[in-house]
Amino acid sequence: MASGEKRTTYNKEQDRRIRRAVEAHERKQPYFRPQAIKPRFSGGKGSSLIHFQLVEDLILGSSAEAQVLKLSSPGRTWTVDEDAEHIQVYDVFHRNPAGSSDIGIASPGMWAGKQYMRGWAQKRAGATRVTDTGETEGTDDDETRVKYDIVWMEQLAAWIKFIAQEDMGETESMAVKVAVVGYDHQGISPVEILESESDDVFVYDDVGEWSDIVNGSMGHAFYDYSQQQYQIVYCDRVVMFATARLTEDMCGSSSSASIDTFQPITHGDFNRAQSGSVPSTAYNDFKHAGQDNDGVLLMRTTMLGSTPLEYRWVVIDVEKHESEVVTNFRLANNGFGDTYIQKKIRTAWLEWCDSETPEWIDVIQVSNCNGEEE
Repeated sequence: MASGEKRTTYNKEQDRRIRRAVEAHERKQPYFRPQAIKPRFSGGKGSSLIHFQLVEDLILGSSAEAQVLKLSSPGRTWTVDEDAEHIQVYDVFHRNPAGSSDIGIASPGMWAGKQYMRGWAQKRAGATRVTDTGETEGTDDDETRVKYDIVWMEQLAAWIKFIAQEDMGETESMAVKVAVVGYDHQGISPVEILESESDDVFVYDDVGEWSDIVNGSMGHAFYDYSQQQYQIVYCDRVVMFATARLTEDMCGSSSSASIDTFQPITHGDFNRAQSGSVPSTAYNDFKHAGQDNDGVLLMRTTMLGSTPLEYRWVVIDVEKHESEVVTNFRLANNGFGDTYIQKKIRTAWLEWCDSETPEWIDVIQVSNCNGEEE
């Protein structure tokens, strides 16, 4: 402070009023208003951003027709400016496609969206207007629009949680119709977009890993922008194992047997019962044997039918029966002239298909010393 100048001081109330006046003045400056933003990445002096709404779907790496939005009063909400001409918005991040000789990173694009989604775009300086040819051969119904480059745009939710409303492939191959019960709130729920178009929400299985999804299965899917569809990353599946009881004798030569009291075994992701009727037939691919009412362990293999999803259940184990098994014979002498036939016995648990007690079978015929049969 120069010599002789008078120092001005303020009390706390005056300081507060001055600070509020300065803040109010700063809020009125152009850099606080989105429509006056001049992005640094524009490469030049920059131009104002406009707020837009898509008139049609935007495919990744392409362009789409859009309407300009304006800030209305007194509600201060964004509405369509009916007096403004339509514009063409571009995803400028699409570059170096496959097969291109351009040097640099290949990018399929960054922005894709559905009709009515909104975003911000910057006018492309010096660009010619794009021509949208009409339906007739002449030019009377052609339209030209100013080109804008997308800076930011709303997106569909990257992740959704769903409940299947049908079996896999019932309506569309390698896809299942779902109800969305949760989604990533950094994006828009697909229900908002697709139901407005009177379409159902589907999730897809491009790799063929989720063929055993049934009505009621719960899962998660992520949005694939290149294909514009949700891809399944997790879902409940039909159980892999089950138990049942035979309703008839099943021998090793039997190709199949009737079963009842089918009971699924749930574990991990495999916790859903198959659609359709309860299985009543088990297949004996591994030559097991069992009696009527014996318990069996089953494993599902190939599908029998795709609508509804039904599977081929194969016997992989059968309830065992206790039995004493002779494992060896021998002739033994006790040293006093007595000779014995001896046997070794083990207790075993076996499968068998005979429902009756086995009969005695002659193995050795014993004769006395005179050669006479006894």
